[in-house]
Amino acid sequence: MLWYTRFTEAYPKDLTELELNFSSKEACRNDLASLRWPKGFLCPACGHEESWRLAAGLFKCKVCNQKTSVISGTISEDTRKPPAS
Repeated sequence: MLWYTRFTEAYPKDLTELELNFSSKEACRNDLASLRWPKGFLCPACGHEESWRLAAGLFKCKVCNQKTSVISGTISEDTRKPPAS
């Protein structure tokens, strides 16, 4: 139940809050990153916590060099729709 509580607290409560949270692609990526990794980045390949932020919202693990994004492994992974319009 903890994950549900954390998610609902961070989820926009109305259209105004949604537009503020997702006002740009960068804001959208940052918000999604904080939802996916609330304690900071965690590499899905090796579990290491340190990364570099690359262009287009990618993260690169400092240990195994695995690249991942905030939408990797989600329902939005293969979509062509950008994170914000």
